[in-house]
Amino acid sequence: YQPGYRKLIEEISEDWTILKIPLSEFKETRVGEYTGEKLQKEDLNKIIRLGIIIYNKIEGPFELEIDYIKFN
Repeated sequence: YQPGYRKLIEEISEDWTILKIPLSEFKETRVGEYTGEKLQKEDLNKIIRLGIIIYNKIEGPFELEIDYIKFN
């Protein structure tokens, strides 16, 4: 299995928000379990997929608008 990287974002706002998330905050997971490793800058060119998942398990309407995603 290829590793996945997860960052939980708990900030919820109805206003337009700019999030800057350092790569060091993404934690590696394999088969849903944290490995203790973190995403490294040299791994950015290996990213083939990006997913955003609501994780609060609350049923109801959900809307997310993304202007752009940029890796530095």
